[in-house]
Amino acid sequence: MISLFMRVLPYGLGFFLVANAAPLSAGGGSVRATDLIAIVLTLVLLLRASSGGALWVPLAVAGTLVFLPMAWTGLAILGMSDRDTFAQGSRWILAVPWALVLTGYCHGEPERTRFMKGLAVGCAFNVFVVVAQFLGIDGPLQRLGFSSFGTRLVWVGEQLRMPGLHGSPTASASVISLIAPATLWLYLRDRASLLWPVLGFILALLAMHLTSSRSPLLVLVLSTFLTLFVTITSRRSLRLWALGLGVGLPLLFFIGPPGGWVRWTDTGDALLNVSDRLLTNFSTLDLALRHPLGMGVAEGHRALFADTGIQATHNAWLQAALVFGIPLALAIAVAFLVAISRLRHGWRADAFWPGLIAFHLSGLFLFEEHLNNPTFVILTVWLAIEAARRSRRKNVPQSIRAS
Repeated sequence: MISLFMRVLPYGLGFFLVANAAPLSAGGGSVRATDLIAIVLTLVLLLRASSGGALWVPLAVAGTLVFLPMAWTGLAILGMSDRDTFAQGSRWILAVPWALVLTGYCHGEPERTRFMKGLAVGCAFNVFVVVAQFLGIDGPLQRLGFSSFGTRLVWVGEQLRMPGLHGSPTASASVISLIAPATLWLYLRDRASLLWPVLGFILALLAMHLTSSRSPLLVLVLSTFLTLFVTITSRRSLRLWALGLGVGLPLLFFIGPPGGWVRWTDTGDALLNVSDRLLTNFSTLDLALRHPLGMGVAEGHRALFADTGIQATHNAWLQAALVFGIPLALAIAVAFLVAISRLRHGWRADAFWPGLIAFHLSGLFLFEEHLNNPTFVILTVWLAIEAARRSRRKNVPQSIRAS
């Protein structure tokens, strides 16, 4: 039974990391699937520690990273009465067992491939949720906590942007965009057929259209180009280049981008969007510099709203600095830069996947407060641990060398 659990565990972790249901909700808050799974993972880690298999160095790295969120969580408990700070700080703490298990159990093969396939299937399930909302048949999904329809409805002109599983169109589209690096890795490392990235991109583009999301699509395109550039010596990569140039570009010309050309060519909307983001970015930076150890969620939002009339920072890097302090934001930035720099070791190296995810998240973080989302908090803590590891090449199967 334990052996079966350990074989299935990577699939389940990958799936629920992105298909993060909210089965329990009360008082305006919710308990996510990742929160409940974190408790189970803590027990797994305690059992491993009792048998002499504790991950002390990764635990030290993760503990250092989440020190300020832990401190703010403690302040929220002791008397700040700031429920949002407590919730966000708790998510950083609960991300630690996730990151440790991803490091300890999903770093080698075949666990890493199982995790990646679970993640890709979870992203596909997110697309299913968006389509179900569009068709109006998501009632059963809502009762199970897999659909957030009605929580935050956003319109673009006469088009309703589907909120997906994660509460808002951009948040859901950003999570779904992870299907691109996951399926690309599986195919380029000879862990899956060409059908995986092809189907993954089709589903991602469908979701981008129904959510009418621009920034996740831009990041998806950039991370795809980076992946194909790093792997350009691979025959599998050349096949993807041929598909993109021979099929993707003609479809873009004849059909148009997801959301329609109007969504991408409305200069008035684009300029207003950019001006709002610049305003909130500069105001958040000023507040963070004046409060280098953070302000908490509620106080940070109040100060930002008083300054700009907008509560959102529109930037996850600045969000971390404003809420929990500049040291946390700098630590995340350093970890991501280290992971991205290791892409120079090539696509056969262990560091290829963390580097690719770090680049992808760096792009997403420039546009929205994605550190509200447990999915991205978990990946951030995991990347910090990976950045502290020494990069090395493993023996590459002959099938990969030949490709």
